[in-house]
Amino acid sequence: MKRKNLVTFVGVSVLCVGTLAGCGKTTPSSASKTGDAKSAFTVTMMTAGGSLTHAAANSPLWQQLEKLTNANIQVQWVDDSNYDSKVSVELASGNPPAIMRLIHLNSDVTDAAQSGAFWDLGPYLKNYKYLNKINPIIYDNIKIDGQIYGIPAVRPLARFGIIYRKDWLKNLGLTPPKTMEQFYNMLYDFTYKDPDKDGKNDTYGMVVSQDTFPFTELEGAFGVPFNYSVKNGKLTPAQETPQYIQALEYFQKLYKNKLINQNFSELPVNNWPQDFLNGKAGVIVGTADDAKGYVQQEPSLKGKIGVLGPLKGPDGTTYDYDTGGNDGMFVIPKSTVKTVADLKKVLSFMNAMCSPDVENLLVYGVKNQNYKLVNGYAVPINTNNTKDTAQLNDLEELSPLLQSSETLTAKPTPLDKEVDNVENVVDMKYLLTDPTASLSSKTEAQDGTQLTNLLNTAMMKFIAGQTDVSGIQAANQQWLKDGGQKMLSELEAAYAKYK
Repeated sequence: MKRKNLVTFVGVSVLCVGTLAGCGKTTPSSASKTGDAKSAFTVTMMTAGGSLTHAAANSPLWQQLEKLTNANIQVQWVDDSNYDSKVSVELASGNPPAIMRLIHLNSDVTDAAQSGAFWDLGPYLKNYKYLNKINPIIYDNIKIDGQIYGIPAVRPLARFGIIYRKDWLKNLGLTPPKTMEQFYNMLYDFTYKDPDKDGKNDTYGMVVSQDTFPFTELEGAFGVPFNYSVKNGKLTPAQETPQYIQALEYFQKLYKNKLINQNFSELPVNNWPQDFLNGKAGVIVGTADDAKGYVQQEPSLKGKIGVLGPLKGPDGTTYDYDTGGNDGMFVIPKSTVKTVADLKKVLSFMNAMCSPDVENLLVYGVKNQNYKLVNGYAVPINTNNTKDTAQLNDLEELSPLLQSSETLTAKPTPLDKEVDNVENVVDMKYLLTDPTASLSSKTEAQDGTQLTNLLNTAMMKFIAGQTDVSGIQAANQQWLKDGGQKMLSELEAAYAKYK
């Protein structure tokens, strides 16, 4: 397990091609019931989605999806919470689904990949128009020991976002910060200068939780490596760098001056956004598109919040973390897809799922039923018809979702434009990547969570003033002793072999 993971992946799906056992109870496709697509490829799909209602097999949406992909599609929907265990069960069964969307590269997954359980897709991708359009950096990020075993569920390559109260900033006569020093000053003013102008001392700068996510995102401004730096094949863990200590001292100053909530180490992640939503905190750090979700949760925030990307650090450089550019990947097990001919059929299906027409259907639904075109934008209609809107539940999880310039978009709000600007303006020269992202380590797979927790506990104690630099150094020595050194050796060996 890496010291930090900047993106938490949600929503997973598994697809089965052909007539397969072990895929569970399915909903029959409209094509298979009516016999109107005799030449279609049968695709049985299982997805883990959070919704209770999904597109019916006889719905116009599903019929159109089957027509566009020339496939008989059946789907079994499974509760998200059981997905990782379901993956392990399917891999152990010897008869897994033909396409599996993986999100967590746990030991079962890496062991399966290393044993040759999945097809290496690298040699074939160039033959598929849409699959070949995916950014090579994203493919690099999903590699396992140098091999491309999957098709990424595509997301922006850099998603870091500082979400802030724009109205508070205006009330104080300030402009958006561009440096970490200016960011500190904004948090100070949000805490002590009555930014909401209610005459009360009832606000503070930034809300954080017991999850280290906001801190690890902000570390990038100080040039802290993304998990490791590498020189001449030797890895240096981020926590051993002077930049890491510099970042922690900055966070400690925020805590000491009460610019962040004093209960951060005890605040459950589920309760993390509440103080931002209810007007107590002026900043929350996450992914840029979280801002749109916060407005949906609290409509009174509409027009009052903004989004910032990475800020300049002490050395004057604006670093950004590579957040992977993916929300997991789709792999193809050899035990089910046994021949190259069948593999090509599966890849053709996935290529079709990436086409603009299919992506428009999965995101917006059926034209003139779920949306209409107004000046080139997709505008939702019949939104009060719950039967129609339920047809769209979780459908986006069935495609890599390239969302290229050829696909439809909704008319962007000012906030949408800010989010897009943050996600799409990436200076590759200063993008901090994890050199071990595509490498595997048995020690990491088995003991990574425990090792990560050890470092995170020391980090939290330092920020709260409960330990000093010697405490961080002691935690690192314990990390090395408990498996960190072994993990480093395994990753360095893999780096030498595959990089």
